[in-house]
Amino acid sequence: MFTKNASVQKSKTPKVDEVQLLHNIGYIAPQNTGYYHYLPLGLRVLNNISKVIDKEFSIKDDFNYNIEKLELSQSSPVDLWKKTHRYPANQHEVFTYMENDKNLRLLNPTCEESITQLFKSNYMKGNSQLPKIFYQTTKKIRNEKRPRFGLVRTREFIMNDCYSFHNTPEDTSKFFKIMEKKYKSIFNKLKIPVIAAKADSGDIGGSESIEFQYQDSRGEDTLLTCKSCQTGFNIEQFNGELNENLHETVTKDLTFKLCWTADKSSLIAIYYPKGEELSINKIEEELGDSVDTETFFAEREVGNEKIVDEINSKDDLQNYLFELPIVRMIDLRINKRGDLPDWPFKVFSKYQFMNIDKVDLCKPVSGVYDCPECNSEKTIDVTRSIEVGHIFNLGDRYTNKDNLKVMNVDNASKPIYMGCYGIGVSRLLQILAMENQDSLGLNLPKVVAPYKVNFIIDNYKKDINEVLEKDPSLKVFVQEINSKQIEKDYHLDLASDIKQFDKAKVSAAVGIPINVYFNGKHTKLPHVEVEIRGDILDKDWINKLQSVVKDKDNFKVLKEHKSDNRLPLIKINYKDTYAVCDEILKMVR
Repeated sequence: MFTKNASVQKSKTPKVDEVQLLHNIGYIAPQNTGYYHYLPLGLRVLNNISKVIDKEFSIKDDFNYNIEKLELSQSSPVDLWKKTHRYPANQHEVFTYMENDKNLRLLNPTCEESITQLFKSNYMKGNSQLPKIFYQTTKKIRNEKRPRFGLVRTREFIMNDCYSFHNTPEDTSKFFKIMEKKYKSIFNKLKIPVIAAKADSGDIGGSESIEFQYQDSRGEDTLLTCKSCQTGFNIEQFNGELNENLHETVTKDLTFKLCWTADKSSLIAIYYPKGEELSINKIEEELGDSVDTETFFAEREVGNEKIVDEINSKDDLQNYLFELPIVRMIDLRINKRGDLPDWPFKVFSKYQFMNIDKVDLCKPVSGVYDCPECNSEKTIDVTRSIEVGHIFNLGDRYTNKDNLKVMNVDNASKPIYMGCYGIGVSRLLQILAMENQDSLGLNLPKVVAPYKVNFIIDNYKKDINEVLEKDPSLKVFVQEINSKQIEKDYHLDLASDIKQFDKAKVSAAVGIPINVYFNGKHTKLPHVEVEIRGDILDKDWINKLQSVVKDKDNFKVLKEHKSDNRLPLIKINYKDTYAVCDEILKMVR
């Protein structure tokens, strides 16, 4: 079961690359770019994540809502996506195939269309059927153009997706809030710190959405968080303002960026302080037009020079310049007496300039923006983050495209409203590795650990059956452990090609909270040693363990505190093993 050569590479930095770590300890194996195999240990952790979600969804916060599990087909007819206009608009993001040379189908990256069709065909019989809520945890496929960052951005991924149908917008909003609470509970149980951020609904659509973000400097998302009220914002949804005391304060070290509008009809000159970074979203909002991305994202000096050379190469330069519409945008940080850079063209008319000034054109940075939620000044922190969950109030975004309505008691048709909710399950495997590394490998929370207890016998280069036949008590003990493996989530390590000490290192690396050593030089029955890998949360753990053992004379603490290379260790009578392990599991993280 375990990878014999599982190891943790030594590193001068506090953490090693978590994807390489997951590979080293036998959790995952890469197949091709964007595709991974989940090996037995990794699959057990993924299943444990799913169990946490299943359990949370089984808890009824409101008895009007029953969340049921199903499994949808992994593909859909392309015609179904055409109804919601997600195809061909997003055809570059999906894999398609031809069925029987006539029906074009796609592999589902999300299932809003599929679940809507299913609901219409099988569950829509009137208001008495609503609300109706379904979820699944399955593999999804997306044609990710540039897979990267391990399990975070792949072409094939495991996702938990939930869909709800309601007969009023109010009921949809009510359940949206219930799911927000459930998501927070799920991440709390997984011991993954997240920030719920108000977000843009993007391509999926809808009236409101919340992202659940894990902060990490390598993340692709920008997260803004108020230090005062703890409210989170996705960068697209943030509408906080630059603190008033920072308006029109900069007079020196100013620069400018030249770019075109998207249709190349107007030249844009954007003035801003050096050291700041321009926001294309803010510029397009203030401009009321789209910006040409190629010229906007070009390196400033090189891009400016290219545009200047392009304009200067015109045959009738003077007339071209006089007729060229120019938009001059000036960031509100710049004082009206600021020393603006020289205009690069000698021929121009002041009448051809349209000025947009005293507007915020730069990306937010920490400590200078006020919170739009609680109005605290300069309390916004800006960090990078990874999205691990997202919930949407879809309204009738999908149901109205399929004429999905129900009949009320007066036989009048009424629209149906939807919500959808998603957690990146396979992505969480990498997040857990990022959050729970130490010098020994993974130190996972017990709720997701691949096993709760690993029983490690010393039988190096010995046939296990011969070992057991020589010691009847040992045989009975091993048989008891074997019978409890499924019920107790135990693992019995009987490998004979690896020494007990090396088995222990592997067990610590893969993140099992408790190791039990027996049949070794110092652990001949009736003695066993119990090593505690998980973080102990109870300071009185020794006294509590003493209280559950029957053979108190043979209870001995060999090591009380965790250090870099040593873990808490006790010696007990083997007949007390199960009671001691049960008690430890109550006290570890």
